[in-house]
Amino acid sequence: MKKYVSLVLFLCLSATFLEACSANNDTSSQEIDYPKEFASSLPFPVDAGYFDRDFDYTMYRKFEVVYLIGYRIKTYLFFDFDRAFGAWAERMNIEYKGMHMISENSKQAPISLVQTYIDLGIDGIFFDGADDVFKTVVDMCTEAGVAIWRCMEPSRDINTAYI
Repeated sequence: MKKYVSLVLFLCLSATFLEACSANNDTSSQEIDYPKEFASSLPFPVDAGYFDRDFDYTMYRKFEVVYLIGYRIKTYLFFDFDRAFGAWAERMNIEYKGMHMISENSKQAPISLVQTYIDLGIDGIFFDGADDVFKTVVDMCTEAGVAIWRCMEPSRDINTAYI
């Protein structure tokens, strides 16, 4: 009985695999209907959100981004992200200013650091810090027109979605 069930399961999985492999997944010739707010005379990568090695990202101006950490850390995860994003930034035409963390544990220090980068004209900020500080940072960046992302922290707290 086990052999019969195994054989039926194997045949079902094989049929599914063969169907998936034979499907036409070529999206390169398909016209993508983007919303009008994304309309531009400049070309756009075929698969939005994925790196396209045939697309010339340098036709756009460089996007300046910095990674700010609003507390002192002792984990390699943050440093690994810093190195990885730095490597990808070159490919994506991003000027990555690196990772900077505060040297003191206060609520005003990360806010001051964010304001400094806003004043310098940064285009985007990756920010990790306490939730109560992050709400203030989101408000500051929104008012200044600076893109803001959480990096290693969750993008919401129990009451508020920040994205």
